[in-house]
Amino acid sequence: MRYGVSIKTKTNIVGEFLNAATALFLVLNCQSVWQNSIDNNYHIYEICFILIILETMYTAFHWNKGNSISMYAVKISVYYYCLIFIVLVLSVSSDNLIRFLSRFLVFPLFMFHFTSQAPMKQKLGIFHWFVNWVAVLSWISVICWLFSNVGIIGETGTINVNWLGWYGTFHGIYYSSPYQCIDWIGHGIRRNIGIFTEGPMFMIVLVLALLFLTMISKYYEPKKWKIIGMVLALLSVASVTGYIVLLIFIGVRMIHTFKNKKTQILIAMIAVIVILIGTLSLLSFKQDTASYTARFDDYIAGIKCWIKSPIYGNGYENLDLLRTFMSVNRSWNQGFSNTIFSVLAYGGLLFVIPYVVPVIRGIYLGVKKGDYKLLEFSLIYLVLYFTVIFYTFYINFAIWAFLMCKYRISLQENISKGTQ
Repeated sequence: MRYGVSIKTKTNIVGEFLNAATALFLVLNCQSVWQNSIDNNYHIYEICFILIILETMYTAFHWNKGNSISMYAVKISVYYYCLIFIVLVLSVSSDNLIRFLSRFLVFPLFMFHFTSQAPMKQKLGIFHWFVNWVAVLSWISVICWLFSNVGIIGETGTINVNWLGWYGTFHGIYYSSPYQCIDWIGHGIRRNIGIFTEGPMFMIVLVLALLFLTMISKYYEPKKWKIIGMVLALLSVASVTGYIVLLIFIGVRMIHTFKNKKTQILIAMIAVIVILIGTLSLLSFKQDTASYTARFDDYIAGIKCWIKSPIYGNGYENLDLLRTFMSVNRSWNQGFSNTIFSVLAYGGLLFVIPYVVPVIRGIYLGVKKGDYKLLEFSLIYLVLYFTVIFYTFYINFAIWAFLMCKYRISLQENISKGTQ
């Protein structure tokens, strides 16, 4: 399956290394078992934070070479920091001050990264390496998941994780949890969670990687082994959201296989019907499960908590208050499962602004420019807000910056600046 044509550019070894290292820790930051290990502190957050600073600042300063920085990036950064300061004063307790700042201060760094004078291939390299790491992890997880479920390989140890307790490890390259199971033809088998704490966390990493693959295809030719590995991993994760997104991916690709507009419209109508039927069937299959009940209860709890203080919320990461709105039958699962209502509950409409503005801009430009890849990217990313909780992932800030810079002059391909 081809998405575009690769564009060659001169390789910058330092920039490539920083892209690769930063992307690796951006993946590990997406709730990997190592980030949540109780027995050992692997400092994933800290290392990721430092690498983001080094990578983005290197890209900005190395390629600008004394040229003035982008005033657009400065303006957006000023607006953003003003908003973050207001949220900080109104919604963040002193106990959460460092945690909040260490996460939400980095967005402007990615803005300067994407508005630098670096070639597009260099700037998108961070997404390229994210895809590479996820593709490798996908194949490892699929092989280990398959072999472990049929009894060819067994656990080589355990790790205590601040999520679901003890996880089985397979030589430190794959993990499994007895609490992450699916019913397969009357038999319960463990779902593929890769190196992450649960299926939804692995699912969102896979979906983001597939989305990045579509956005960078003009500069990095997609490899079939990467696509196949990630699709197989997504299937074995057994996530309804992942299956729905996969149906959307397939539907969009089918539509744009044909150049004739009438044929595209016909295929689009068929694709929409198939996606709707598939989605309803998956939801029907899921509705009697405990996770479905908990997820639906989270929407109600999140709305009730947000309404209590709609403008500036009830306090950053005030999960105790949020839990008071959950059903009394939720003693078995006191976690929260979606991004949008956790953000609204914690920081109200003020805190949700940086989450929705880049997505709205992406949707608007996707429609205006007829860029179906950008539209697909923005809409699926928005759907993930409602289905997975990932509001503290550092990868969000790279996505926000990319969406805010898309179709700016500095983000366009410039033949005279490094592309050959």
